[in-house]
Amino acid sequence: MRVARRRYGGALVVAAALLLGACGGTDGGGSARPGDRAGEDGTEAPGSATGPGISIEEALRATGPGPFLVNGLVVAPEGQPVRLCRALDESPAPEPPGCAEPSLVVEGLEVDSVSGLETTGTPPTRWTPEPVQLLGDVTGGVLTVARGGCGCPARAR
Repeated sequence: MRVARRRYGGALVVAAALLLGACGGTDGGGSARPGDRAGEDGTEAPGSATGPGISIEEALRATGPGPFLVNGLVVAPEGQPVRLCRALDESPAPEPPGCAEPSLVVEGLEVDSVSGLETTGTPPTRWTPEPVQLLGDVTGGVLTVARGGCGCPARAR
């Protein structure tokens, strides 16, 4: 019986490590730590980080060097800038939700790489119903996403 418990406990540790490593590492304040996410060849995977991240408000106030791991909801209306939003402005169905302020304009994001996207409306708007994390530099209200900057589900603080 004791052996079975050890195997089960080991499986939980491995599963937790895999979940925590899904996007890489930060310094605990939202800034990415280099070298925390290695690729299969042992080199750092570009644009990778993990941790609680920071809010959009914190990203807008940030004065230190980035990149920053920022939490929010992606709203990507066709033909308009992609935004990372604090919350969604609910619209009556079938209209897509809007972006509640504060928000960041997002540049360099491959929207198709974001997990959990939904599409609504004409012209179509893609958006995330759950918060995600994006890694990048913030300047003047613009989050420039690092190559491979995640789009992973946000972790609880």
